Amino acid sequence: MLVDELNGLFREPVIMKQTGGIRGGGAALTMLGRDVVMRYRRIERTLADAAASDLESLRASGGVNKICKT
Repeated sequence: MLVDELNGLFREPVIMKQTGGIRGGGAALTMLGRDVVMRYRRIERTLADAAASDLESLRASGGVNKICKT
């Protein structure tokens, strides 16, 4: 399961499973999990900014049909 795999990558859990309730439970990010998500999103923005001019050049040259923006 993805949750178990993610939790196994870190020294402490990033996601806590929650059982029970009307909908059968769920999951919640731990403080570490929130930090991981925040840093991942920052990395995504940094990489998108760094690649923007090259991606725009590819688009202008007709080499790319569609470029997703983050």
